[in-house]
Amino acid sequence: MAALYPARAWRDEGAPRFELPARDPAPQVVRVTLWPGIDASLVERWLDAAQVAGAVLECWGSGNLPDDPALIGVLARAAAEGKPLVALSQCPIGGAAPGTYASGQILNDIGVMSGDDMTVEAACSKLTHLLAQDLPQEELRRRFLTPLAGERGAFTSQVDCA
Repeated sequence: MAALYPARAWRDEGAPRFELPARDPAPQVVRVTLWPGIDASLVERWLDAAQVAGAVLECWGSGNLPDDPALIGVLARAAAEGKPLVALSQCPIGGAAPGTYASGQILNDIGVMSGDDMTVEAACSKLTHLLAQDLPQEELRRRFLTPLAGERGAFTSQVDCA
């Protein structure tokens, strides 16, 4: 029987453990689905909440968002304050690649990380796991962008539904 992820095949010593360090309160990651006409003040309230440590943004197509200066300002401020933001695609096939089109380039400019073709659940779990470790921002970014268990990169750029 072939392993789904040959590089991560089970060994005698077992699979790596992914346990969250005990932290009170636990870091909270919000899931923000973007839609045409979304009110920037709603996103601002979610991101400004004290318990929110990061967010997963469900963008359009390959990583696009509304051309709304207020929304872009809210996201830029959250990123500048050190809240990691991740861009995913709402498309069922394909992945996020912010900057493919001009409307998504701003995500790269403000430091939003691409979730590639990760599922929302995988992105939220991975970001929560990394935030619980109190890593420096650059190390958190490096680890988020590095596949740990085959959670990203399997379907990138197969279909572009922008």
